[in-house]
Amino acid sequence: MPKDNKETKKPASSLTDSDFESFSEIPAEKDPKESENDAVVTGITEDEFEKEPELSTAKTTEKSLEEKIENSAPEPASTPEPVKRKRGRPRKSEQTTKPPVLVDQPRVVLTTPHHPAPTKAPMKKAAKAALDPLEKLRQQILKKAKLDKVPPIETLVPFKNGTLVKISDLALFEGKPRNPALAALQMECPLTNVVNPCAELDIRQLKKVAQDIFSAGRLLHACEVAKIKEGDLQVIGGRHRLAVLALFYGGKAEVRVIIEEMTPQEAREATISANQARKTKGREKAEHTVLKAVQGNDKARVEVMYASTVTTKAKVRSFVTYQVVIRGYPAELTFKVADDRGDGVLTTVKNLEGFWKGAVNWNKEMTFAEFKANVENAVAFINALVDEMKDAPKFDAKQHLGNRAMESLGGYYAELLETPKGNPLKMVKEIAVAFLGRSEEHTSELQSQR
Repeated sequence: MPKDNKETKKPASSLTDSDFESFSEIPAEKDPKESENDAVVTGITEDEFEKEPELSTAKTTEKSLEEKIENSAPEPASTPEPVKRKRGRPRKSEQTTKPPVLVDQPRVVLTTPHHPAPTKAPMKKAAKAALDPLEKLRQQILKKAKLDKVPPIETLVPFKNGTLVKISDLALFEGKPRNPALAALQMECPLTNVVNPCAELDIRQLKKVAQDIFSAGRLLHACEVAKIKEGDLQVIGGRHRLAVLALFYGGKAEVRVIIEEMTPQEAREATISANQARKTKGREKAEHTVLKAVQGNDKARVEVMYASTVTTKAKVRSFVTYQVVIRGYPAELTFKVADDRGDGVLTTVKNLEGFWKGAVNWNKEMTFAEFKANVENAVAFINALVDEMKDAPKFDAKQHLGNRAMESLGGYYAELLETPKGNPLKMVKEIAVAFLGRSEEHTSELQSQR
């Protein structure tokens, strides 16, 4: 076929340098309107424009070249209109594929309001340093007393009479307390108190005394101390008050106290008299009752203590508590008993005294040997019963060893002893099963089911 004389258009990508040179030889057609526009834009008149042939020829050649490229370039594809959608997470059909990642370019993380750029995990705040037990106790007391700081010690102890001594030179503690704060305080006051019944300080009593001192703004009475020959200064009245002062002002703080020379027995009697002015707990009350009966002589023979103390049925409970719970005589308990329930404590001294009330038989004609045998049997029974019940799934110490439950159990034990074949120790398993099947409010029904 004969070749068409018409020139075929070449695409922009196939143009060569010779093509560009041929473009420069094409004469440019002059449009009068364009000349006027160029004159307006550039500020050059037509006469001036003709005087510059090189400039006009270059502009014309550049313009012709652009038109040539535009005519030879393919038509751009029409762009689709953007799809309008509701706010929220895009649908799967609307999601676009991720652009390919070039090897020589860093990866760009695209973010949207719904897909923010990943951020580093926030740094955890450093845990606050734990306060030492003494500082924690101080802050608790001051907060309850609504005080920002403690007043000078001179305002709390304004007494002019008495002897000025360091608190650390006074015997406050019987041993190392279980409470961490009191244990730390005992390190500052290491001397051992040997004349005070139950000389272990109580943390709740210490807090209460501290509130009373800060509320009144001073100590109302001076503390009493016994000076025993060849011994330490033993505090017989005001142990908790001195402990409060040591807590806030240190063991080296000096206070005025009333010191009297006494024998150990006189110091114990004075301590008992001082304790009568305040509320005591079960264990301390039992010890107070017995020592008062023997004029503070804790070295007295047990037969003498029995004859001096057990004069009424009410005092039987205090005597048995003192001998069994405190001294472990004539038999020891195999479970933990304390004034208050805590870790491992199954019942309280007060609840146990309810059991003694019914279980331990006594009359004025009874000898100490007979009384001792009654106590031994009662202790053996309650130890065996608790040991049988404590591992049962239904066992609840507060319910089955509570006050009313222990009183009913003591009465049931006494009635079994009066029957011809009644041996409570041989019936422990049966009693434990029946006892666990009833609540504290119905334990009295055991007496009618023998």
